[in-house]
Amino acid sequence: MKEEFLKIYIDSNLISDLSKVVNFKQEEIDALEELSEDSKLKFYTSEKTKREIDKYQNLKKQGYLKFIYSWLNKIPEKNIIEFIPATFNSVAFNEATFNGGANSEDLLFTNLKQFFDKDDAEHIFQAEKNKLDYFLTLDEKTILNRIKREPDRFKKLHLKIQIVLPSQLVNKLKSMYLPNEKI
Repeated sequence: MKEEFLKIYIDSNLISDLSKVVNFKQEEIDALEELSEDSKLKFYTSEKTKREIDKYQNLKKQGYLKFIYSWLNKIPEKNIIEFIPATFNSVAFNEATFNGGANSEDLLFTNLKQFFDKDDAEHIFQAEKNKLDYFLTLDEKTILNRIKREPDRFKKLHLKIQIVLPSQLVNKLKSMYLPNEKI
């Protein structure tokens, strides 16, 4: 029997700037520790995180963050731009040569960028397109607070992935597990 895992995308803010750890709420640090001990979870990130790490000027910090990045499972990077083949009665056909098509930004990514910052949108896009269960973040300013401020607009994105703080994920897992199971 195949063991089931919950697939958790680790937002880059959880690994890319360790100097901010002192500013994290203790509740979130405790939740991260609890999550790290749960064998039913698999943690993932994308190449987008590595590209952000590569931008660091401080080579010591960059090297250390690459080391941490190497511990995480990687999801295949999904293209933000997709090729749309030319068909009759379509804009793509009218713009393209015969048997051709046109490149177009993935509609999900376009919609995410209209709600989130571009970098956040790309992380969420990668997690959603790879069918992960949760998007784990500490980014209250540009992700979680926007969702709270505009819940109806957020729902219109029709995301399957749940975007949560570590403490929210721990609470969700506690409600899913049997009383004698440990999270």
